[in-house]
Amino acid sequence: GEIPGRRRRRTSMAEEGKKKTKKSSGHHGKSKKEKVNLQDMKPGQKVKVKTTQVYFGLTWNAPGGCDLDACCVMCSKDGVTGETMNFSHKANKNSSLRISTVKNPTDSSAPNMDRQKVNLQLDQIPQDYDYIYLLLNVFTTGETLEHVKDISCRLVSTEEKTELIKFKVDKPKPSSAVLLCKLKRDTKPSKSSSTPWILEIYTKPLDYLREYNIKFHQKWRYFPQPYTVHIIEATNLPALDRGGTSDPYVKIIRGQHTKSTRIISNTINPVWNSSHTFSITKVASQELILEAWDHNKVISDELMGKATLTVTLDKLPIDTWVDIEHKK
Repeated sequence: GEIPGRRRRRTSMAEEGKKKTKKSSGHHGKSKKEKVNLQDMKPGQKVKVKTTQVYFGLTWNAPGGCDLDACCVMCSKDGVTGETMNFSHKANKNSSLRISTVKNPTDSSAPNMDRQKVNLQLDQIPQDYDYIYLLLNVFTTGETLEHVKDISCRLVSTEEKTELIKFKVDKPKPSSAVLLCKLKRDTKPSKSSSTPWILEIYTKPLDYLREYNIKFHQKWRYFPQPYTVHIIEATNLPALDRGGTSDPYVKIIRGQHTKSTRIISNTINPVWNSSHTFSITKVASQELILEAWDHNKVISDELMGKATLTVTLDKLPIDTWVDIEHKK
């Protein structure tokens, strides 16, 4: 039976399914004599990095309030995560990899004004790690890389202050993160270089890693993962209008972000079947405030009642009725 003074609304939530795409290198049978344009490298292309002190310079043009950050993950030969560097952990144990934000760049070799730098001392990278992945991710709830423009990355020699390699991300996908490139330790270095590394360009959404069974993907703790709130229906809502009905709609509030269902007129038992996408990290929980409102054309809309729902990824999907505390 229903609890007196409460109203119920049915909601359903499920973590968004990720679509896999077939591996594609974009070219076939590359000739050994084919030269790579180092100032405009494309996904699938590889080149040896022979200098040991370098940095990646990242630049982008994001809408106001959209927070982006570079991330680096060091992995062993079998793909197991070793160390992760990001906005909260900017350097590895021996400081051979450091991430820094450039507030007022003055380097004349930085025409695009690098927003962030990833400094690498490749000859000091611990021998336990054979792979270094460079990623760019969005930390702002509700935003994706689809709305970010002019994402580019360049590799610069720290000693010579010369730009060695440059590439960009064309038409970013609606993903929370993009894998820019990978550095792989060369197991058979030439005599001319002490410890060369091989740089491979990806510019693929984060989900691309699943095709290669990269194990750190399942352990990654900070990338926002999308989930959808389905507002299905409500029963026995308060009748606030003349004639014993209301014009109800629902607000879903997550922090500073609010999304709403459509208004359904003249009913206290509405059916919305409305879907709204939010994002959450794997180490966090979120509180969603669900508010039922009655729409009015002349006076202000009236709050019918509200409820709070806690969301964590490991407890999805949820299919439940929510009791609404009626406004007294």
